[in-house]
Formats: sequence, C-alpha cells, structure tokens
Amino acid sequence: MPAAQLAYVENDNAIWLEGLRDSLDAYITSGVTITCTAVTKVSDGSGVSGFSSFALTYQSGVTRGDHGDGNWLGTLPAAVSLEEDTAYEATITITGDKTGKFVAPFTARKRTLS
Repeated sequence: MPAAQLAYVENDNAIWLEGLRDSLDAYITSGVTITCTAVTKVSDGSGVSGFSSFALTYQSGVTRGDHGDGNWLGTLPAAVSLEEDTAYEATITITGDKTGKFVAPFTARKRTLS
C-alpha cells in the first residue's frame, strides 16, 4: 500500500504494492507469490471478521506513481468487517525466489455522498 493508506468500510478496496524491488534494486515481477495473510486492529492485535487470505497479482505494463514496474494488486473485499476511524495493519507475505514479510498500516473510513 502506498503512503496514504485508506480503506473504505463496506467497499472492495484495492491493495497496491508499488515498485516492489529486491535487495539488488531489481524490480520483482515473477518467481514469487505475494499474499495478504492477515488484517488486524492496531489497538489490540485482533483479527477482523470476514477476512480470508488473498493473493496479489503482478500488473504488467501498469505504471503506478513513479513506478513503471514491480506493481502488484490485490483486493480487500467488502465482506471484511472494518470499523470506521479504526487503525489496522495488513500483513503481506512474499514466498518463492524471494521471501519477505511486512506490515502495511491503514485506517478505515466511511465513504459518504451527499
């Protein structure tokens, strides 16, 4: 997820990893499986109802921000029970030719139209 991390309550939310690179500064475009393995509340570390692990897929030819390569996309489904104005962390796990794990913080907001 990029620097300004928001997810909207009761909406499908795109989860982008932009410009993913390895330790040699080469873009990661294949040879790995990238999965969102958990979404937890920052306040108490509890999991959220409705969450199930999901894969992110490489987006060939898609430029995101300043990154022309190494961009991966997944969807956090609307069925995940997020609470408005609550801080969460998504755990992203990389397996395969490269391995890693990191946490991406985000805040849930309610989308309203008038």
